[in-house]
Parts: sequence; structure tokens; C-alpha cells
Amino acid sequence: MADFVCGTCGAEAEYFFHHIPDSVLCEQNGCAGTCERRFSLPGEWRPTNAARFEPIVIHRSPNGKLRFPGSVDAIPPRGFEKVELRTIQEADKFVAGMNAREQARINEHFYRKEEALGHQLKKNRDELKSELRRRGLPGYIAELGRRYTEQKRTAMSSQSRSANCHFEVFAFDRSNREPHSDVRTGWQDRRV
Repeated sequence: MADFVCGTCGAEAEYFFHHIPDSVLCEQNGCAGTCERRFSLPGEWRPTNAARFEPIVIHRSPNGKLRFPGSVDAIPPRGFEKVELRTIQEADKFVAGMNAREQARINEHFYRKEEALGHQLKKNRDELKSELRRRGLPGYIAELGRRYTEQKRTAMSSQSRSANCHFEVFAFDRSNREPHSDVRTGWQDRRV
């Protein structure tokens, strides 16, 4: 979006362009003058702020447990406090903190699982080797099994383990958001 001012009639207009030109023809009152692009800092020319949004509401308990109510005016359960995120910066800070906490939990779970799996694999390999020796079979069979198991473990460990916490209102646009219905929508499915 760009602001333009006509040098002939003084009309002010804003236009939406993919590639913003330096000037356009004035379309106000049949003037046909030339409108020059007005350059300004954010908020300097247009006094209105960015579009407002209802705060994002979270209910938080003293021990850090979180609940996400379905409505901004929902009453917090006993023992929970209402937290309102009113700016994009507050929401981004919350999401970053939430992702950091959840990522730490995911990593801890993954490494415990890997450690347990490693112990089990070692036990299984030792049992397989002793059974192969007992039966007099060649040792390369155990080596093939080890390689196969390592390939499987590598494939499992390369899977994404991202927490990916996000707020739909900032992460998606109307086209890929799930429809919902409530009192405000007259109980009709709407994509807001």
C-alpha cells in the first residue's frame, strides 16, 4: 500500500500495488493531475494504528500448568489466573518460551528412550552372538543384523522432534483455518 498526493487538486489517496510506482494519475473529481508518492514513517501519515485483535487469553496456575480457554471472557478455574496477551510481541514471547519448554521435554524424552533402546539393543546383540556361537553359525549374520538395526535407529533419530507451538490467528490465514461456531457467529460455521 502506498500514499499519493495530487499536485494539482491536493487530493490524498492510497493505492495497493505489487510494484509501487513513483506517480499515478489522479482519479479524484475528474482532475487528471499527477499524484506523487508520499514517503513517510509508519504512523506518521496515517494516524490509525494497526488492526486491533482480541487478546489471547491463557489460564495459568501457580505451578505453571496452562489452559487455553475457548473464549476471551471465560472464567478461570479455581487456582488459575487469567493472563492476556495483548500485543504480537507478547504472543511471540509466550510462543518462544512455550516452544523452549516443550522442546526441552521432547529432547529429554527422546534421549531417555534412546538410552533405554541402546541398552536393549546391546542385550539383544550379546544374546544373538552367544546363540550364533552356540549353534556354530558364522559371525557375519550378527554384523548384518547390527547394520540393519543402526539404519533403523538413524531413520528414527532423524525424524522431526519440534514442539511447534503457535497461535492460529498469527500462523494461518482464513483459507487454512478451521471453521468454528459460537454465540458471536450466531452458531454458524465461520472462518474468522
